[in-house]
Amino acid sequence: MILQVTTRLVSVFTSFGIMIFAFLFIAYKILSRDTKRLNMIFASFFFTVSIGLISNLIYYPLRDETVVTVLNTVTNAAVIFSLIFLVVFELILLKFGEGYNF
Repeated sequence: MILQVTTRLVSVFTSFGIMIFAFLFIAYKILSRDTKRLNMIFASFFFTVSIGLISNLIYYPLRDETVVTVLNTVTNAAVIFSLIFLVVFELILLKFGEGYNF
């Protein structure tokens, strides 16, 4: 039982930690290249997903139902809200095409 819980904790924290690091690194690289509006919108997608994953890591070991419910709502809202940035990014690309100065 203890081994199963430990393995689960390590696997969850490792995988989510790698994903959080990767998403924040991608957002950093996008913003360090240029801080134009399109790059900021695209980096906001990765940043918002990272916020959702971080809140998911926080409530994973907790047992208080109220705190878990609130943090689960934050996680779901952040991940769903991040998709808005992705759609806006794609709409800008479709609208302006190659004539837009990125």
